[in-house]
Amino acid sequence: MKNVIKIILFLVYTMSIFFIKHYQFPIIILGINMLLTLMLKISAKEEIRNIFSVIFFIFLTAVINMVVVDIKTGIMIGIKLILVCNITFIFSKQINYMELADALEKIFSIFKFLKINPRNISIMICIGITFIPTLKRQINQIYTSLIAKGVKLNIKNQGLMFQTLMISMLKRVGEIENSLKAKAYQE
Repeated sequence: MKNVIKIILFLVYTMSIFFIKHYQFPIIILGINMLLTLMLKISAKEEIRNIFSVIFFIFLTAVINMVVVDIKTGIMIGIKLILVCNITFIFSKQINYMELADALEKIFSIFKFLKINPRNISIMICIGITFIPTLKRQINQIYTSLIAKGVKLNIKNQGLMFQTLMISMLKRVGEIENSLKAKAYQE
């Protein structure tokens, strides 16, 4: 039950970052994030490294909003995305995949009356989440191997990387499917 409460609080907290329009609210959220970092003894270096790993996408999103809407909105979207990435990192340090799966299964149990199995939903979400580090590692391996072969990576050659990644992903999905069947997991 504790993990269910954590997930619900995380979702409400994350959504409030975007739905509350007051311009001083991100300062309050930043303070809460810093307080949580100190209380939970999370490394600030890891948090900064995490933000820098997605800063390009945050910057791109902010610039698009600056062009499409206005500069003030673009800056606020960028700040809010940084705050959401930060709280997501903090949350990910507090719950593991099994706890997440159990909590999601409890949360999604309300869909039983629609004949939807909550276990299927929680397993799909957990497989997706655990797939992300694997994909990152595979992209780095493909990139390194292509560089070692002397391939210059530019826009024209991105197809090589994408093709190799897709083949690798499809093999991995087949392995996951076979392991689920071997464990007698039914659809």
